[in-house]
Amino acid sequence: EKLVQKFIKKEQDIATWENNMGFFSKSKNADALLEELNKKIEIAKEELSQLEEKIKSIDKQQSEE
Repeated sequence: EKLVQKFIKKEQDIATWENNMGFFSKSKNADALLEELNKKIEIAKEELSQLEEKIKSIDKQQSEE
């Protein structure tokens, strides 16, 4: 259950960051911020993928019991 909550939170964070990116105007300062947000999003998506695998593994393990 904790993993599912982490998964949902991570999805919400990604959606928020992606949404916020649309509010930045194109300027030199915004480009640096957008690049940082893109990196955060990519890292979060990787973590999301890892959480998904852990959840699947636990679900499979529980269904075998």
